Amino acid sequence: MLEQCKNITVLMQDAILGRAGENMTKLSAIVDHKIYLLCHCGHQASVPVSDLLERLPDTTTVHQVTRSAKCKGCGHKGNIKAMRIVFASTV
Repeated sequence: MLEQCKNITVLMQDAILGRAGENMTKLSAIVDHKIYLLCHCGHQASVPVSDLLERLPDTTTVHQVTRSAKCKGCGHKGNIKAMRIVFASTV
């Protein structure tokens, strides 16, 4: 279990730093979920993917959103410290 947690952490870091290659999650595959972003300044936001898809092509990846996100707290672009896909509950 500990090894699995380490692998997940590495995958998240790779996605944030752009090392995961071309096989990144497309927004169109997670339309009912949210993306949680934490900026280095401490500001955080949870953005519904459906809202992003109203403005972006369905081929856009989570990685592209993370790299181009502009913080409403400090105004910096691409200053993301952490990102999570928050899966919608079916309950």
